[in-house]
Amino acid sequence: MPAVIYPFGPALYKARIADDVLDILKAAVEKVRDKPEFNRSYKAGQFVYGTNPKLDLSPAEFKMFDLEIRRHMLNYFLEIRNSIRLPGDKAKRALENINTMKLHTDHEDEQSLWANIQKAGDMHPIHNHPGDISFVCYLKVPQLTPEDEFRNGGMVAWTYGEHMDFSNDMFAHQPEVGDLLIFPPNCRHFVWPFTNPNEERISVAGNYEF
Repeated sequence: MPAVIYPFGPALYKARIADDVLDILKAAVEKVRDKPEFNRSYKAGQFVYGTNPKLDLSPAEFKMFDLEIRRHMLNYFLEIRNSIRLPGDKAKRALENINTMKLHTDHEDEQSLWANIQKAGDMHPIHNHPGDISFVCYLKVPQLTPEDEFRNGGMVAWTYGEHMDFSNDMFAHQPEVGDLLIFPPNCRHFVWPFTNPNEERISVAGNYEF
């Protein structure tokens, strides 16, 4: 069930993406994942981020995806606007522009989407995003080993504020297939690696501007 959660200062949103949109994204990944012209791999020192194929959605498929993301973002912004715990100025502006906001991209094609395919040992160190609001949805998640379960393997975590006793400065989530999470782009987050050599984790993330 969709829900806005308040693990610390910024509000996060967790829901399940519609099955038909999930199927579109899965099919798009399978279509391009092995084509070298659609792939880019990231490495930073000892960190291996994974492979990032560009998804080639048709205009009709992108429209379905875009409408689904906007539907959930509308729920998120309505909750924030009505919340007494958070300032609503930006949420108000987001609601005024919910039908015209655009997917942020560094590429000429404004409808471009990139997946993230990670194997055992791949991780993503702490980072934030551009744009005004961000999302990530999970198409495939690994079967975890006992070591993963003990060491938070495969989890995604957001951090906020200063670490201190009797205080919560981190929200960690073990993704499931179909999970959609929406969050402020400047809320720092990272992904723990997993160890199962026969598994992979596939997600699609992006940022909207309004």
